[in-house]
Amino acid sequence: MCGDGKTYFNSDECFYNPTKLTISLLCISFGYISFDLIIILKDIQDFSSLGLQNIIHHIISMTASFTALMVGGFNISAASATAFTEVSTIFLHIRYYMIKAKYASGKPFLIVVLIFIGLFIYSRLYL
Repeated sequence: MCGDGKTYFNSDECFYNPTKLTISLLCISFGYISFDLIIILKDIQDFSSLGLQNIIHHIISMTASFTALMVGGFNISAASATAFTEVSTIFLHIRYYMIKAKYASGKPFLIVVLIFIGLFIYSRLYL
């Protein structure tokens, strides 16, 4: 993010001084998590205890992102780094809609599932 191989994962300078790109990424993340919540509420409509846990997760994520943007400073970098863990969710939803549309077989579905698994492991377990 800062150049010369420095990111907010390996440089205090980058972490404490967010760039415009970092701020933009957090804004995009806020928009994505908001859209994801709309999908959950309008389309998936899972109000079981696990579904409610997911809804609360989204509300907390939105609150944290918004608060980080308002407070500024290192909070933006910390929130952006945390938001990166949600990158695999895009492929989780693609997988869901492929299953719903009866396309849950063949190479395209396998590719989506493998990308989801790879991103999930990388963003949530490796980092």
